[in-house]
Amino acid sequence: MEEPVRVISPVDNRKLLGLNDECLLSIVFPITEHGPRRDAQFWDVARGVTRDLAPARTKNGVAATFAAFGQLISSGPDVKAISQFELQMCANEMIMSNLGVLPIETNFGDLILEAFWGPSVLVGIEGEQMIGAATLHGAIHLLHSSYTPIPLLLRTTERALREALQ
Repeated sequence: MEEPVRVISPVDNRKLLGLNDECLLSIVFPITEHGPRRDAQFWDVARGVTRDLAPARTKNGVAATFAAFGQLISSGPDVKAISQFELQMCANEMIMSNLGVLPIETNFGDLILEAFWGPSVLVGIEGEQMIGAATLHGAIHLLHSSYTPIPLLLRTTERALREALQ
């Protein structure tokens, strides 16, 4: 029997909190589990992930997350306690982060930014895989980061995306 895959997908809550591009990290990292299904259709899985992330995109969800971290920090943990918290509460096999369509200027005189790969963040969990996605000029760009990369993960992902769009 195959175990579910635990996926972290950062949620940018700046818009929810009425922030713009202020220089701060204002995201939450909900963990969702996805059981392997050979018959799963790409967009059905994507809609399921979106549905699973919905609570983290609410003010109550953000407040609950900040309260949990506030409780941890107020207990005055040492580095070992924080590390244990990370390993237990944030353990994952995959991080997926989609920046979406980038609302940035791409023309800089004679230079034109044609592609953007990212983001790439590794938590430090053994075997974790990071997929970063960003769309620029109507093209999605995928980045795979890992200390122990899975061969063909990006090609398999690309094939699934191409099939889903046909």
